[in-house]
Amino acid sequence: MKWNELKEKLINSKDYYWHTDNGVLLKGDCLEVMKEIPKECIDLVLTDPPYNIADSAKLTKVGGEIKSTKDAWGSRFKDKWDSNEEYATWILDVLAETHKILNKSGSLILFLDRKYGGYFAHKIEDDLKFKYRNKIYFEKLNPLPRFRKNNYRSCIEEALWFSRSWNGEYCINFISQQDMKQVFKGNIGKKTSKHPTEKYAWMIEPLINRHSNENDIIIDPFMGSGTVAA
Repeated sequence: MKWNELKEKLINSKDYYWHTDNGVLLKGDCLEVMKEIPKECIDLVLTDPPYNIADSAKLTKVGGEIKSTKDAWGSRFKDKWDSNEEYATWILDVLAETHKILNKSGSLILFLDRKYGGYFAHKIEDDLKFKYRNKIYFEKLNPLPRFRKNNYRSCIEEALWFSRSWNGEYCINFISQQDMKQVFKGNIGKKTSKHPTEKYAWMIEPLINRHSNENDIIIDPFMGSGTVAA
């Protein structure tokens, strides 16, 4: 399906919120919204869902003030489930919908908390039949201090890359040996939105450049601060 045809369909959907020439914003439960999207029309799913880590014992810095992640994120989005099993079921349900809308050469790139990476790599491959390709790392060159000095400083985020195809083609723009290391590095600091867990452009732009081509269609089911759309 061509972009203009898909755009027209989404603009007329019940969850339509806003659009530009190159994008459409839909507002609703992504599990339901994705059912409005035609099958096999998306080239790349690039998304950063809630991590299930909001905790009164974990600290972060907001506007110069040290707060627990639970207090910092508040009720602006859900980031804590009653059990890991409930969280895993929810994530897998969402990803099952992405499998339906991805074309046969499409890719899924999924940010997750570090402790869940290995579990979901196996579950997504075994249960949803995506092909695991690699893990991608993002090193923060100026990480926050470890306020309680009881662990390592948190300076790494990671994402899992899957293709829908197991044996056929998938998009990977191999730029150069130097550029295709699986670690991207950058600074954290000033953000462009009020979203508490905004992803920086230096994390997102390299993924778009390496896993999609001009005029490809990309979806972010958990748009958050909107870095993927930007």
